[in-house]
Amino acid sequence: MQNINLKEFEALVDKWLMGKLDAQEYLLFYRYLKQDGHQQILADILESQAKKHSEITYSTPDWEQLYLQISSHTKTSIPFNWKYWLPLAAAAVLVIVCSLFIFIKPDQHQTKDIPLQKMTAPTSSVFVVNDSKGRQKQWDSKNEQIQYHDLLMKGNLLVVMPSTNEVINYSIVNPIGSAPLAMQLSDGTKLHINAGSSIEFPSHFTTIERRVSMQGEILFEVAPDKNHPFILNADQLSIQVLGTTFNVKSFKEDTRMETTLLEGKINVKHPSGQSLTLRPGEQAIYDKQKGHLSRNQVDATHVLAWKNGKLILDDESLVSVLQKIERLYGIKCSYDPTFKDVPIWGSISTKDSLNDILQMLEKVSGVKLKLTGKTIMVSPL
Repeated sequence: MQNINLKEFEALVDKWLMGKLDAQEYLLFYRYLKQDGHQQILADILESQAKKHSEITYSTPDWEQLYLQISSHTKTSIPFNWKYWLPLAAAAVLVIVCSLFIFIKPDQHQTKDIPLQKMTAPTSSVFVVNDSKGRQKQWDSKNEQIQYHDLLMKGNLLVVMPSTNEVINYSIVNPIGSAPLAMQLSDGTKLHINAGSSIEFPSHFTTIERRVSMQGEILFEVAPDKNHPFILNADQLSIQVLGTTFNVKSFKEDTRMETTLLEGKINVKHPSGQSLTLRPGEQAIYDKQKGHLSRNQVDATHVLAWKNGKLILDDESLVSVLQKIERLYGIKCSYDPTFKDVPIWGSISTKDSLNDILQMLEKVSGVKLKLTGKTIMVSPL
């Protein structure tokens, strides 16, 4: 456990209970709680306060619920429930807990650092189709019942429906600034393709292996077929499955590639001979610079939150968060030379406008984020 300034922590707890923590204090408070041993210190402080009210029985906080209250994204203040945490019902005190990502609507007297232009997240994808015959088509996912050779937009799902016995190789590019694209391969495998990502596949599979290639981030729900293993090539790795659900994140600008398994079992291989077999809740991390493959335990629901319009951030760097925002909103970030990266906790709803998100990030990072046109200027306060 890192050294703790007990007086400072107790002062933070007192201000937290009264709803008086500012953004920087919330970040410090959260960091304390995520370090080993600090939960117990908070529990001791709360128990001590509860003893002042003999008619109330103390119960240990639900830490996951507490973290959600502190770091979840909300646009209104959250009433703090003394009954649930201490409880201190007899005190009849209503305190307001402001989460890390609280959004306070600006009034006419607030700062004008972020212009009042409104940029919302895309609700559809305008993707590009290329095939092995040299043809190309730009397609809007809103165009239902539109067919292009072996591809049909059915509802909000792009379906591969082979029209002849001829095998045609396709590539789908879902560019930055687009919503995730849902599609289904000819074998029934379903994909969710994130912005800034691409997939290469045949119109239908004619060999023992069902082989595809990708870049970016894609969630795979592979149709089971024990006689025809599904092989995914991503960066320098090969991923083999029979039928399972997993997510692969491998953007060119990333220094590592992440393969996260939700259900089933997959094998991740590197040409050097390194390999890992993953089970649900495990993640294979490939360090592109060191050429090293390692394993990690993760909360897969957090990794896949992007599919449902959320970004769950757990000690993630601000630069990494802004890279995701760049891909989603189709903008660029420009960093001041004196900028120093900082960790971020909490969640972001991609249904919010970019302006709202930047104001939230400013509050929890202590960094100035100014949106001008389609560029975010990042600098210290």
